[in-house]
Parts: sequence; C-alpha cells; structure tokens
Amino acid sequence: MRKFLFFLLFTFSPLIGVKNVCAQDNDLNKFVGVWSTDKTNGAYGNIKISIKDGALFLSMKTDSGVKQFENVKVNGNKISWSYVDEINYGRWHIGMWTWVSSGKREECIIVDNRDGTKGTNGAPTKVYARRTADREVSHWGFVGELHDDVLDLSYECWSDYFAGNELVFMQSSNLIFYSSYTNW
Repeated sequence: MRKFLFFLLFTFSPLIGVKNVCAQDNDLNKFVGVWSTDKTNGAYGNIKISIKDGALFLSMKTDSGVKQFENVKVNGNKISWSYVDEINYGRWHIGMWTWVSSGKREECIIVDNRDGTKGTNGAPTKVYARRTADREVSHWGFVGELHDDVLDLSYECWSDYFAGNELVFMQSSNLIFYSSYTNW
C-alpha cells in the first residue's frame, strides 16, 4: 500500500505543477502588450509588458530614458514594481522640529548638514530603532491596476534610512494616481 501511495504521489505531482504553471501564465497574459497613455506632459510614457521565464518583464518610457524591470509582482489584477532612484550618505536622526510658519513641534527626520546646520526631511512613516542613520536609499514604486481593458497607473516614493546595514527608519508618500493606459 505504501508503495502504491508513493507511486501516485510521484506520478501525479508533476501534472498538478504543470496545471499551476499554465494557470499562472494565463493570469500573466492579461497584462501582456504595449500600454499607451494619452498624457503628453508627464514623466512616464508607454509601458511594454511581456512574459520572460514565466514572469512579467516590463519596459517603461521615462523622462530619463527607458527603464526595464524584472522584479514585477502580480497580485490578482494588480502588478507592482520599483527601483532605487538614488543613494545618499550623511547623518539623519529622529528628533523634534519646530516649524517656523506654524510654531508646531513634531517628531521629524533631522538632517545634520556638513556646515553644522540642521534641516528636516519631514515626519518619519515608521521608526524601527532610534539610531543615527548614515545612508538614505530613495525608491520609486509603481502599481498598475487592471480594470477591464484599462491599466490605471499610480506611483509612490519612499526612503529607507540605514545605520550600517540596519534599517532604522523610513519615510513614504501616499500612492498617487498618474494616468490610465490602454493596450493597443
């Protein structure tokens, strides 16, 4: 009996896996094509999506050239991707800041400038440790949501602050709608 169960397991397991791969490819196919926007004065243009090695591969026109992404994530009718925009080195810490215009005092990311002055990058989104950061990594992220034949593109930006290799705090924007795209 035990041998028979192993026989069934090893005979039908690969077939189940093939079915799942085919289903995944069908789910990915709804995103494939060249997506165009009517927006002519923005930072982002057409988006070309294809399947490469069972995953989505995306090329996107930007105001600084074409960017390519292999880290495209799929969740139902949504796809998302991101990239590192820049890396800065310096000193940042969490502290209290008084805004001159309102007199309001709040917790902010304090920038220690080289000339001894201080500034702020605004409020942190999450604080993991109250340590001085020595590196700021800025990202741009995108979410495309499929509605029938239209892909709505939104974007966000965020910065991660590291002390050595430890993420100590972060700051992020809200997701902002950019434009609707059609697949021709």
